[in-house]
Amino acid sequence: MIARNLLLFVALSALGGLAQAQQATEMYIPIGASPGVSGKASVVGTIATVETEGRRFSVKVGDAAVMVTIPETAPVWLDRSRGKGPNRAGSPLDLKPGLSVEVKSREALPAESITAEWVKVAVTD
Repeated sequence: MIARNLLLFVALSALGGLAQAQQATEMYIPIGASPGVSGKASVVGTIATVETEGRRFSVKVGDAAVMVTIPETAPVWLDRSRGKGPNRAGSPLDLKPGLSVEVKSREALPAESITAEWVKVAVTD
């Protein structure tokens, strides 16, 4: 019984460690290239509208639009890989209509409205 509980604890700790490692390196992975996330648990598209005061924006994905809310705890990362620059931390103020974006959703997809776990926006500066 103790051995089984110890094994379960170790297994769950390892899974938690993998999730933390993914989160720690996610900033450096280009838009659409996150293993197990891109296209499954995230929305990839183009920013259509931005409401900076409400920390909300819409993403055009094909013919559909998804409204995204960014909580205070959700990081915004600048994907600078197209311009061969290093990625870095950004803010909701970096979100502009027409830019490519990937949003990791806290909710199951597809959905018309989601809450962001993190946001990556492609910039060329």
